[in-house]
Amino acid sequence: MRNNNLITKITTLAAAVAMTVGTNNAFAAPETLSANATIFNEVTVSYNAAGDTGAARTAMANVSVLVKLIESPIEISALTSISSTSTGNITNQYTLDATANGGDSYTISVDLGTNASLTPLTATFYETNSSFVGTTVLATNGSSSSLQSFGAGIALSGGATGEIYFPGGSLNGFEVGEYITIEHVANTKTVYEITGLDAGNAESSGVNENLASLTVKDLDGNAPNFAAVSAIQLIGGELIGERVYARLETDAVNTDSDNVQSVSTGLTISSGNTDGDGSNDVSVETGITGAFNNTKVLIKKRVASTLPASEFDFTAYSDSIPAVAPGSELFYIIQVTSEGAADANFVSVIDSLPAYTVLDTASIDVEFNDNGTKTVANVTPATGNTESANQVSGEVVADELIVRLGDGVDGTDGGTLISTDIVTITYKVTVN
Repeated sequence: MRNNNLITKITTLAAAVAMTVGTNNAFAAPETLSANATIFNEVTVSYNAAGDTGAARTAMANVSVLVKLIESPIEISALTSISSTSTGNITNQYTLDATANGGDSYTISVDLGTNASLTPLTATFYETNSSFVGTTVLATNGSSSSLQSFGAGIALSGGATGEIYFPGGSLNGFEVGEYITIEHVANTKTVYEITGLDAGNAESSGVNENLASLTVKDLDGNAPNFAAVSAIQLIGGELIGERVYARLETDAVNTDSDNVQSVSTGLTISSGNTDGDGSNDVSVETGITGAFNNTKVLIKKRVASTLPASEFDFTAYSDSIPAVAPGSELFYIIQVTSEGAADANFVSVIDSLPAYTVLDTASIDVEFNDNGTKTVANVTPATGNTESANQVSGEVVADELIVRLGDGVDGTDGGTLISTDIVTITYKVTVN
């Protein structure tokens, strides 16, 4: 026999059972979701016991599911390559863009080739600002970096003063001061700088969702309007990826004075395989070839017993002359030629003065044939003067004539002679 006192009166589904699902009705669901977004579902049943006319009783149950990180390779874009023949440095500039649906970490490694004529030979990968200035080392040849974090996420919408909204609690890997990119136009990314962030919180039982947000400015310092119907409107589903600016510097000294020498450098960025798909997501930049020019300087010296009509005509002097008597004058000429493809730096000429002679310090002259333009300077070693306009300084120390040459010369170091520079030095001595 049925006991009516134990019968629970269940009202119709429409009136007595309320089912609520945790959704955010303010935004259309994007095609994809940010990693660590919470999919929250809660069901509530309300009921009264037979004969109970009081407030309805309720029972609830809920389930939460997190959205998984789907790894994606870093997008490497090679920009400018700058070669400096005077310093033996080749700099390659890059942008690195995150493309996953959430923050992920990557290992960066630099693979430098070998060339016996380039020594020392090093390569360093730096993180920089948007002007490619900075010295934060990400990796060097022979050693990989520790994991580097790249922020990323899928936007829900945008605000009028630079806000970008994400599911609450899903903001991973972003920091104030970092750069992000948004592809408003196909194949064209716009760069913004993060000025603020709010992690928000996911929905849970009895707790409403508070959206996470980034606040950004463009590179001119202005807050973009992502809410207006315009070319930059954010309507949900757009990838927001961190951008890292970086430069790869390869430094070498070419010890081959006759030939240009080259070396190849490779750049590899790989994920930590945290999404469980069985493989790492790898980005590779290969075929980065740097050619290093050679530096070659020739020096020649001759003598004459009388000053030639053309003081700086090297052919008017000889490798040897007949014997001379005490009291005779000797005129010396030194010719320095920069004929390598690379500049010669810190150029100094040290001439051991002839024994049994006395130097006429007022006779020391220097002629520059700088790409066809000749200039003449007089060096007065007694005062160690610097003729900066004429790229020369010099002095006599312990029977040595020191003459420093080239652009940037000072009273301590020689300067730079570019390829094809010819410098001629003359001076007179008297035989004791």
